[in-house]
Amino acid sequence: MHHSRVLAAFAFVSVAILAAPTYVTSQTTTDKLEQKAKSAARDVKAEVTDSWLTAKTKIALYSNERVKGRQISVETVKGTVMLRGKVDSDESRTRAASIAEGVGQA
Repeated sequence: MHHSRVLAAFAFVSVAILAAPTYVTSQTTTDKLEQKAKSAARDVKAEVTDSWLTAKTKIALYSNERVKGRQISVETVKGTVMLRGKVDSDESRTRAASIAEGVGQA
């Protein structure tokens, strides 16, 4: 489902750019279309990046023996990974935070 939104956004941007004949539109209209296309591309990139960070963090938490990954939920907004849940100890909490930080730096 996520991939279909990404493809739809790219298709929309491509159609918007190709459908506007440059000889008829004024420079300001062309600039507006270009800005909309760039904005849409940035939004799609941010969404893909957030999804990638969430998935990568979940995988890292599940694969670590000292942290119970099922007890921690992961949410990423604008590149910031947030962890929520219950852990057995401060050591597990510190380890989960360390794992999440390591994913963002990798």
